[in-house]
Amino acid sequence: MLAFLNQCPDAPEISESRNFSFLYHFEAARQMIVRKHISSAGFGTNDEFDILDFGFLSGITQEFTHRAFPKARFRVFDRPDGSLFKNEQYLRIIRKRPYLSLEPGDLTQLEEISGKYDVIHLGEIIEHIDPTAVAKALKILHGYAKPKCCLIITTPNKRGLYNCRMTLRWKGSIEIAPIPNPLHGYGHIHLWAPDVLNQTAEFCGWKSLDTSYYHGREAEMFERVREKWPRDLDSLKAYLSMRWIECAAERQPRKRGFFVSSFSPV
Repeated sequence: MLAFLNQCPDAPEISESRNFSFLYHFEAARQMIVRKHISSAGFGTNDEFDILDFGFLSGITQEFTHRAFPKARFRVFDRPDGSLFKNEQYLRIIRKRPYLSLEPGDLTQLEEISGKYDVIHLGEIIEHIDPTAVAKALKILHGYAKPKCCLIITTPNKRGLYNCRMTLRWKGSIEIAPIPNPLHGYGHIHLWAPDVLNQTAEFCGWKSLDTSYYHGREAEMFERVREKWPRDLDSLKAYLSMRWIECAAERQPRKRGFFVSSFSPV
């Protein structure tokens, strides 16, 4: 993954992701789970199918899903006002990737989209959007789903132990104010619990298929904690707390910080 990103020109979307620990603990883990959900929906490595995807960012999702499913075709939308469409050098490189087309488009302002799709992917996007807008988008996306379509959503887990701990301690930025930023539009303004997402999706015409959990960015913190022995009482408390969260989440996956859910149209 790092080699792929190093071949891309400098851009905010790329620079943020050029981090081995981030790629190993977050992106690689997420990509493996997304692949599993696509395979579980009945798509094989030699099958031709169409993916509707929202959020290009660094292009890792599309590139490595393509490597697992070489005949898959991507139609990708990204925010029209994002920095991506202002970087002509980067756009020229993206246009050379024959397996995808990239278009400006906002999930919260969906207009008419042609075609029907086998897979619809919302990767790390719904936490940046007002939840009522997410519900509206899920209803609209239902109209672009083929009968055996698989909707895949990846997002942080509001009920993960670390997120709950930080919320109770009034520390960290688990959810932040809806103030726009140039890279993501908005930060994490609303975290979802898996059961709440399932209820919302089912109301919008989707049936829950499966949910998988992983540590994601929290695994980076666990790694740093294990490498540094506490030097005083406060650091010992923090050390023990993080080790407890890691061990508990290992035993009960639903307590991990991120999840991937898949759905089929009803």
